[in-house]
Amino acid sequence: MNTLVINLEIKFFENYIYKSEMPDYKTLFASVGVSLEQKETKSDFESNLNGINISGNPKIGSSIYKAKLQKGDTILSINNINTKNDNDISSTLKKSNVGDEITISFKRYGVQKTTKLILQKNETYSISAIEKENLSAKILKNRENWLSAK
Repeated sequence: MNTLVINLEIKFFENYIYKSEMPDYKTLFASVGVSLEQKETKSDFESNLNGINISGNPKIGSSIYKAKLQKGDTILSINNINTKNDNDISSTLKKSNVGDEITISFKRYGVQKTTKLILQKNETYSISAIEKENLSAKILKNRENWLSAK
């Protein structure tokens, strides 16, 4: 085995097995023409809304889950500021940061309720293939090799 391969294996084990670091997926995916992007919302609360409604079942551990909000709940106000649409929510949340506690008034099955929510960092990513015509020959070759690997 050559020295370069041994050094790469040692580095891999030191970083990703013993220290549990994560590989740089964005760079790795880019090398085969795949885009990895994080949503631009600054909290996980905002990324789980469809307009003023909770759009899906809350992920265990998320701020929505911890605040006991549920799919279908309608957000009425944040910190006593009425929310009629997603723009109201975005502009209200611009004044808050990850780690801040906010008060949410919401409606569930016609009953108005209130809860406290601590904003957490948004960890949502999207993955998409970059169109072939936008890739260099080297990246196209990498993609072909990657997809045909046995």
